[in-house]
Amino acid sequence: MTSRAAPIAVSYRATPPRFVAKNDPPTVLVITNDAISAKGIRVVQWGTTIPNLSDYDATIIDVASLSHALAKGRQLSQKPEAPNSKQVTQLLQASGLLIVIIPPKTVMKPKGGFWTDPYWWSPIPLENVLEEGTSRFFRDHRFRRYFERGVETWRSRPRLKKSGQSYKNGSSVKFGLDAVVASRSDIPVAGLAYWELWQDAPLAFLSGPHHEGTSGPVFIVPEPDRINSSEAIKILLQDVLAISVETPRPTWIRDFPVPGTEAVEAHLLSLVDEAKKLETEIGQSQMQLSSLQGYSKLLYADGEELERASREALIRLGAEVNSPITPGYEDLSFEFKALGRKAVMEIKGRQGPLKKDDIRQAEEWVSRWFETKGETIKGILFGNPYRTLHPRERPDPWTKEIVEFARAKRLALITTTQLYDGLVRVERKELSSNAIFEALLDCDGPFTDLP
Repeated sequence: MTSRAAPIAVSYRATPPRFVAKNDPPTVLVITNDAISAKGIRVVQWGTTIPNLSDYDATIIDVASLSHALAKGRQLSQKPEAPNSKQVTQLLQASGLLIVIIPPKTVMKPKGGFWTDPYWWSPIPLENVLEEGTSRFFRDHRFRRYFERGVETWRSRPRLKKSGQSYKNGSSVKFGLDAVVASRSDIPVAGLAYWELWQDAPLAFLSGPHHEGTSGPVFIVPEPDRINSSEAIKILLQDVLAISVETPRPTWIRDFPVPGTEAVEAHLLSLVDEAKKLETEIGQSQMQLSSLQGYSKLLYADGEELERASREALIRLGAEVNSPITPGYEDLSFEFKALGRKAVMEIKGRQGPLKKDDIRQAEEWVSRWFETKGETIKGILFGNPYRTLHPRERPDPWTKEIVEFARAKRLALITTTQLYDGLVRVERKELSSNAIFEALLDCDGPFTDLP
């Protein structure tokens, strides 16, 4: 009697999900209700015609901004035709990349009826678990700045509904969700979702299924609570996709020429005629012009761009500005040595009005300064509310609630447009830096423009 050979056990290992761009630089689609612009990136709003995701190398879906619009009754009454699971499947089959900002919702509802869960677009069976926490341990450091700058408390986390599915033809799919940022209990707070395709062994003497392929990565991050969507998306573009993003200059910025700009531009025109001989001088003048124009971002920028412009303006006015040692746990501070005084700052730009949380943050910096250094210090909120509007068209920058809170806590309120105006007047020698800082550091509540 002939004995039958035992099956040979073969070990198969799946390849991890990876992003392979078909274009250089990668083509990127961003779906959001926030204003954002960058070279090589297409931005579309919810409620408009959304292109096929599979036509792009990578996509960022801001579900959080859609959720806010639905709650206010400003958006769709039923789920959109795109993005959908078919498009996402095609994108991931081609090793594309998807990043999704998820709100702390299990069901998103417009005013007047039921809509859908926040994962309607996903071919991977995911759901939201509503939990709150502040702990985070970084498995993928590309998401460190997103959390340190944007997420103080996460209020939801992703979870798989099932681990896989088998089919009659012997094939199966396994779903994975790895933590890119984990909680203290090692549960994904931000996750990397993907699928693996497997097929039964084609030969009887082989045991175990073999791996057919792995999808591209789907990164799921919680909605930020310390920054707006536009700043959050900029960070994701920069840190995950290595794409540089800068706020576009509005057309009205021409109404605010920075002192010195016209002279530098005229000098550049004269140097162009001698380009070969004067190449070094032209380059130096271009750098000077760029530096001067950077101050105009005080009128329209937000996030790190507004912080950088405010810091440079204060330095030009004669202050020494110190960056935080631990971002997210302290903010910028400055010292004006001519008066022997210091202050901590919260700098915030918004498309709409500033929030009470913004002035509360300034108060927190004051408290932390006292706790760590034992010194009483002035707290200042530098605000750029309604930043996309022409400054002459903006409403009152401070609500009654913010003003009352600032006066009660002896905090100063100044808009970055006022800082810009002060810088211009000092450059024109109409005002001294001492006068600006003395008035600002003695101010409790809104800063009053100096005569």
